[in-house]
Amino acid sequence: MVKNGISEKCQAEESLKSARLTHWMLILICATLLSAAFHQRQDYSGAINELEDICKINLDEFIEYSRQEVETLGNGLDLGTVYPKAFHSAMEHELRKAGFVPPSVLGSHEVFFAAFDEEQVKNLQKTRTVKYFRDFLSQNIGITFVFVQPETLAKAFVEKIKVARFKDVNIPSGSRINGMKLVMSHPIYKEPSSNDFYIKAILLYSVEEPKIKSALVVVDNPPVAMTSTYEDTRFQNWLDEDLLSKLVNLSHSEPPYRTEAIFPNLLQVWSLVKDKTPEEAKRVLSEKAQRKISFFGVEIDVRKVVVAGPLLVLVLLWYLWCLVLHLRHICKDDSLRNFPWLPLLVGKPAWVLCAISILVLPTLTLCLLCWQFRDINGWTRYISMIVTVLSVIFSIICWRDMRKLWQSKRDMR
Repeated sequence: MVKNGISEKCQAEESLKSARLTHWMLILICATLLSAAFHQRQDYSGAINELEDICKINLDEFIEYSRQEVETLGNGLDLGTVYPKAFHSAMEHELRKAGFVPPSVLGSHEVFFAAFDEEQVKNLQKTRTVKYFRDFLSQNIGITFVFVQPETLAKAFVEKIKVARFKDVNIPSGSRINGMKLVMSHPIYKEPSSNDFYIKAILLYSVEEPKIKSALVVVDNPPVAMTSTYEDTRFQNWLDEDLLSKLVNLSHSEPPYRTEAIFPNLLQVWSLVKDKTPEEAKRVLSEKAQRKISFFGVEIDVRKVVVAGPLLVLVLLWYLWCLVLHLRHICKDDSLRNFPWLPLLVGKPAWVLCAISILVLPTLTLCLLCWQFRDINGWTRYISMIVTVLSVIFSIICWRDMRKLWQSKRDMR
């Protein structure tokens, strides 16, 4: 009986030592993971989100929208009727001045005044670098109104008519000009991102004597007197408001938004992303976010920490719970009375520390760990979240049975 009693007492003492060691290991692991959670690391989530938003921009839709707006503006302008009358009046003056007889009836005219730099958008589609996207957004291109003075254009046409030859016959002074019709090409940008336009103006007419049924003169690139951009057609206006607010720091700028307000999160890592496409930049930042941290003095990949750490906490809590259940079963005498383990000590301070170590510390540590490395996607993130929830459940169960163990010790007194 004595031997059996001694054996039971030794078994209880060994189990108590194992439980205490497991408890201290749990505290040590949580403290280490907590330091990892507070480890200073750059948060790339904002920059990655901006890159994802850049990828949502459909430049083909912007081109199609701008083409339709060009047609609408070109056909709906009051200048479509006012300009031909002004041009006809100017031509009449210049023809009389040159000795010709102007037509008595105004012919039909095709006048176009809207220009869109489609080539610049296509260049962006080719390069697609983050820097080019930022420059493009800051340039805020739109449809431009282009105006050529009708008097300047009329003078250029008459100068060419004066020297025109048809079938080796010059048009003599005093000839009557009939059937005058003006056709102006769509203004196009000479070079992408420039304010220079190329316009071709064609004048169709006929001459009564010598009888010439149809003739034309061409004026290439007449001087542009004025340009102005239609504000509602600018790129920033076309962008979805929600998308624009994600790409631009609206609180530090006024529309049109300046370059320094565009991509506020990407500017923090500008040297890493500026010359890359959004997809390449996203990959680079994701790799940076997965950097290694120190764990027990060993460099370990972040993905392994956010999975192995919570798993280790879960295993320790589970094992500690099993030991507590075992102690409740075998400790029928005063084996618990004098053993120096935090849950068995007398007084509220000991129980407050015990509650912190079993309930608060594991829960706080694992939640902070999940939050700190929330930019890690895929199965790693989901495993970490599931294990964290299980650990919280086991910490509550373990705490409940520890209280029962403490209650049984108090009853022995």
